Amino acid sequence: MGAIGIASASHLHKMAYTCGAVMNKQISFKVVYIQLKMRTHNLVSSSALTEDFYQKALKKDASEKEIILVGRICVIIISAIALVLVLSPNDTILGIVAYAWGGFGAAFGPLVLFALFSRRTGWQAVLAGIVTGTVVLVVWKQVGLSKHMYEIVPGFICNCLTIFLVNTIVAQKDKKVLEQYEEVAKIIGTGE
Repeated sequence: MGAIGIASASHLHKMAYTCGAVMNKQISFKVVYIQLKMRTHNLVSSSALTEDFYQKALKKDASEKEIILVGRICVIIISAIALVLVLSPNDTILGIVAYAWGGFGAAFGPLVLFALFSRRTGWQAVLAGIVTGTVVLVVWKQVGLSKHMYEIVPGFICNCLTIFLVNTIVAQKDKKVLEQYEEVAKIIGTGE
């Protein structure tokens, strides 16, 4: 017979109560932590929108009272967006993050590779590739094909093909960029 078999009913009740209290405290601490983290992110986002966008781009001579009001409005808007995302039953945070990373990969992944490995890559090819990769990613997701293949794959492939095709039509002509490319290629090639 183990310790539980020997223990009295009141002792088991006290153990269960103590375990429950400890678990509730751990859960409470986690909830408080999450709330503080959310408040911090909300305030940082609001501050960035207010000070970096509103005050610098829209209204440079805004008064302090106006900035505070805009900041509070931003907090409400950001909170509403967060609430909509949380209450959306079809989307999970992981799904939203995966979609965002897919967007980054489909739009900018080929750009980085072509910029590193092709001296012909110009801004026209880069712009066309970014637009193509992003459009393919969004259409792939909205049509529902992401059930069969992660949307970054077709976006990445179409971006690569677009950059390659535009590079064959319009090559890099900027002498400074070509000189920098050759300089870096020489350093990497010789191992200096």
